[in-house]
Amino acid sequence: MSISSPEQISLEEADSSDSSAELVPPCEYEKCKSDVSNKVVDCASTSLVRPESNQVEDQPEKGRKTPSLLKRQSLDIFFSYYYNWTGKTITTERGIKLVQWASWFISQLAKQIKDDDGHYRQNVSPMFRKLYNDLNTMRYVMRFYGLPGAIEGAISGSYAGGEWQDRRIHSLAKFMAVIMIPYHPLEHLAWVSWNMPKLKFVKKYNGNKLSAWSCRCWFVYIITDWVSSYLKNVELRERRQALISGEKRDDQASTAEKPLNSNAMNVRSSNILKL
Repeated sequence: MSISSPEQISLEEADSSDSSAELVPPCEYEKCKSDVSNKVVDCASTSLVRPESNQVEDQPEKGRKTPSLLKRQSLDIFFSYYYNWTGKTITTERGIKLVQWASWFISQLAKQIKDDDGHYRQNVSPMFRKLYNDLNTMRYVMRFYGLPGAIEGAISGSYAGGEWQDRRIHSLAKFMAVIMIPYHPLEHLAWVSWNMPKLKFVKKYNGNKLSAWSCRCWFVYIITDWVSSYLKNVELRERRQALISGEKRDDQASTAEKPLNSNAMNVRSSNILKL
C-alpha cells in the first residue's frame, strides 16, 4: 500500500476534475451550479449535444471545394476575361479582324471547291466575301474611337504597357502613339470618301490615296512595335536570370548555415559533458 503525498493527491484531484468537467453536458453542469445555489433548473428541453458539433458537421472540410463551387469560380473567371476583352476598343477590333480575315479565307477556299452545280463558287464564296466587306466597314467605324487614345498615349506613354527599366521602351511607346495620331484621321476621311462621296468637303479627297498614307503610318507603327517587343523580351530575360541567381544564392546560404549549426551543437554537448 503506497501513501500518496498531499501534492500528488491535489494533482490527481485536479486531473479528475478537469476530465469530469469535459464529460459533463451543458445542462448537467448548469444543474450542478443550481444545486449549489439552492435553485431548481429544468434541463428537460436542453440538448446534451454541444451546439458547436452541429456547426462542424454542417460545414464542409477546410480546403475542399464542391463541384458547384468550382463551376461557379470557372464561370466568374470566364466572365471576367470576357468583359475585360470586350470593354476595350482595341481588343474588340482584334476579334472582329480575326473573323474578317477568316471570312476572306473561307471565300477564297470556296472558289477552289469543284462541285456539279457550282454551289460553293457561286453562292458560298460571295456570301463570305460580303461578310468580309461588312466587317471591314465595321472596323473603320470603330477606329473613330482611336484618336483620343493615341493623343493620351503620346502624352503619358501608356502604349509601353507597364513599368520598364529600359527608357528606350517608353520613348518608342510615345513614338508609336504619335504615329497613330495622323493614322486615324486618314482612315476616317478614306471611309467617308468611299461611303459618302457626294459630300462637298470630301470630293477633293481620294480615298485610296488617304488609305495608302494611313497604311504607311501603320507600317511604321508595326516596325516600332517589333523593336519595342524585342527590348521588352531582353529585359524580361534579365529579370528571370536575376530571380534564378537570387534563389541560388539563398540556397547556398541556407546550406552553409547547416554545418555551422551542427558545429555549435557539438560544442554545446561537449561543454555539457565537461560539466
